[in-house]
Amino acid sequence: MSSLDPFKYYWTPKHKLDIEDFIKKHRPSILSQDDAPWLWARNGGGESTDPEAEDKEHTKAIGKGQVIVDGLVKKIKKIDSDGSIPVRASKGVKSKKVVRDEACDETTKALKNLSEESGWTTGKWMLFPSNENVDGVWSRIARSVASGALKDAGVDVAKVATSNAEGSSQLICIYVNNIYDKEAMTKVLKTLLTEHGIEPSSSKSDLYTALGIDSKHESKLRSTIWQPKELIEGGVDAIKALKAEYNPSKDKPKKPQPVATEPVATEATAAKTEDPPADKSSVHFAEDPEEKNGSRKRNGEESAPEEKEKAPPVKRAKTAAALFKDNDIFADSDSDED
Repeated sequence: MSSLDPFKYYWTPKHKLDIEDFIKKHRPSILSQDDAPWLWARNGGGESTDPEAEDKEHTKAIGKGQVIVDGLVKKIKKIDSDGSIPVRASKGVKSKKVVRDEACDETTKALKNLSEESGWTTGKWMLFPSNENVDGVWSRIARSVASGALKDAGVDVAKVATSNAEGSSQLICIYVNNIYDKEAMTKVLKTLLTEHGIEPSSSKSDLYTALGIDSKHESKLRSTIWQPKELIEGGVDAIKALKAEYNPSKDKPKKPQPVATEPVATEATAAKTEDPPADKSSVHFAEDPEEKNGSRKRNGEESAPEEKEKAPPVKRAKTAAALFKDNDIFADSDSDED
């Protein structure tokens, strides 16, 4: 982050920009790693901190975790080089794959216990939108974390990687307090599916990230804790059905509603309010249907329509036939001779 303003790219309710202006001004597809490695959005009164930042307790957990992972690496190498363990299973004999999987399961349980004992259970759902789509996806996530469905689901903070010339996608992390809490993880997942039409790829422990465990790690340990299909009953088909519930109109920024203000009372307006017209019949009702017909009911009686003054009849010139009949056919002709 910039040394001049370390919180410029980290939004909280205390930020000088509101969330909509923050989203518009700082777009992950435009900002580069030189500007800032991440854009952040956090709700509530939390500090502008990185959940994965190493502290004293984390350092201890990382040290213990590294010992566990190193032990797995040694086991895997031994299994691979042990000629007595067949590549394919036979009656009563486990294959190399089965023995490796058992060793990985033991390590996974050990790392879970370490996380819970150290109190470092944070993790994240991860998305990898393309450079072309990252702005739209991030705007939905940031807005939701700030004051929307993800906040209601228990999410406090999320981040998105800024543009990298070498990559075609950009990582978004949606943080959770306890990645081993199946119910909480499912709630956030369903929120992403139904409220935002977004399916994350997987979830990962922050301890795993600190230990450098990824899909290419030499331990061959599974690098993620949950896959979406493992939390949604019905698997892939159920996930598609949940995504179909998504209504895009919910993700549009809400326009601020104008605040209604009451008129300030003055002496003139007060007088008008306190002294209504004494003669109610003098008030004009422009939309009164009776008035359109030229009559009005007053005091329960029907008043007769007002008579209009008759205009004098128009005098028309006599036709040629009438003039002939009256022997006056040449009355209007010129009397001068040529």
